[in-house]
Amino acid sequence: MPSRTTTASRILPFVTGALALGIFIVDTLPSLDIAVAVLYVVVVLMSLNFCDRRGVLLVGAGCVVLTIISYILSHDALEPDSSLGRCLMSLLAIVITTLLAARILSAATGLRQHADLLDLTQRLSHTGSFSWKVPTGELVWSEESYRIYGHDGSASPTLASALQRIHPEDAAMVEERLAAVSRPNADPDARFNLDFRLLLPDGSTKHLSVVGRASRDRTGRTEIIGAQMDVTAARLAQESLQQTQAALAHVTRVISLGELTASVAHEVKQPLTAIVTNGEAGLRWLDRDPPNLVEVRQTLTRMISEGKRANDVIQRIQAMLRKEEPGKLPLDLNEVVKEAIPLVRRELSRHRVVLKLDLQDGLPPANGDRIQLQQVIINLLVNGIHAMDEVYERPRELLVTTRLDEEGLLLIQVRDAGTGIDPAHMRQLFKSFFTTKANGMGMGLSICRSIIEAHGGRIWASANAGPGATFHISLPPAADAAP
Repeated sequence: MPSRTTTASRILPFVTGALALGIFIVDTLPSLDIAVAVLYVVVVLMSLNFCDRRGVLLVGAGCVVLTIISYILSHDALEPDSSLGRCLMSLLAIVITTLLAARILSAATGLRQHADLLDLTQRLSHTGSFSWKVPTGELVWSEESYRIYGHDGSASPTLASALQRIHPEDAAMVEERLAAVSRPNADPDARFNLDFRLLLPDGSTKHLSVVGRASRDRTGRTEIIGAQMDVTAARLAQESLQQTQAALAHVTRVISLGELTASVAHEVKQPLTAIVTNGEAGLRWLDRDPPNLVEVRQTLTRMISEGKRANDVIQRIQAMLRKEEPGKLPLDLNEVVKEAIPLVRRELSRHRVVLKLDLQDGLPPANGDRIQLQQVIINLLVNGIHAMDEVYERPRELLVTTRLDEEGLLLIQVRDAGTGIDPAHMRQLFKSFFTTKANGMGMGLSICRSIIEAHGGRIWASANAGPGATFHISLPPAADAAP
């Protein structure tokens, strides 16, 4: 069944036409000395409801024609009198009204097109606009805001109904931030950003990013205007990317340890050999007559120490092979560097590379994941070792330094004396799948960059003044670290 609005819009053109006919009939009566034709302006205005700009102009032109025909039929055109003046005034009123109506309709059409375009843009970008008049509590949403909140469009939104949709874990933060920007003594041009979650009635969760600005009218009343974007898809994509990067980092760790198998075996074999040697010595001291218990005690102590050393090596290997969520804790970067070295010691020996350490004492702790940072350091050490494979005329030296830079950031540098980096490759070093090695995957440095950036830091490379290149890692100190 058609609605009342639809029925009225269908009848209105006939009513308008009937009104125009009635005005024509009355205006044609010779006995009336009034400007009846002026009423045609009503017909023009009524046409705004169902005509476009061209249609309004045609209606206006039709009214002008009817006015002229009515004058010719009811008056002697050869003997002008006062009725001619009334006719001309009516024509002038009709023309002016028609032109104004056409201009209004053009403006209204333009506004409607802009509104439709804005609504389409907001729908495509999942961005809704809003206005909140703080003193009255009036809340105005765009159509996309209704869709974002899953709110019934037939009911006006309220601040209370909007806050009910905010995730319970984020509600206090949002209310506190809104209270801060809406208080009477707040900055009149204050801007704010909010990131929070919505918990919809169907149990689904949305992630929102809101930007707004507080302003005041002449009476001092506060109004907050802003936009809110549904960033759920972007947030889920980011989480998926992080999970993929974590899985790839784990695979790279496994591959790296596979390549360092000889070093790992050497690190475990050394304490085991020491344990066997001390055990045999202890037996000899026991076979003496009388047994030398002091020497036996010392050999047992050394055996325990070497057993703990072997256990530490195995635990480090297990940690690097274990796939688990990274956990950031305050770390001593010097210890992180020292713990990574045993896993590359065999590689250093095989390639005849001398490792030197210049570790600054008293560095503030860094907030990070020990295994991930060790993975980065091991990767840089191995890259530095391999970079010197073609070096024969100078010592193969690898220098690792730690220090605090002028900006208060923690800096780790791995400097080699290799063949250096081709300037054309410098910008591509940390891109995925870029490699200069014949059997390389091109993922090592890319994963290093992802790990360091996840720690709030930066990694880059530079050419040395002499031979070789230096890789730099910059990390912020832990938030609670002493300056």
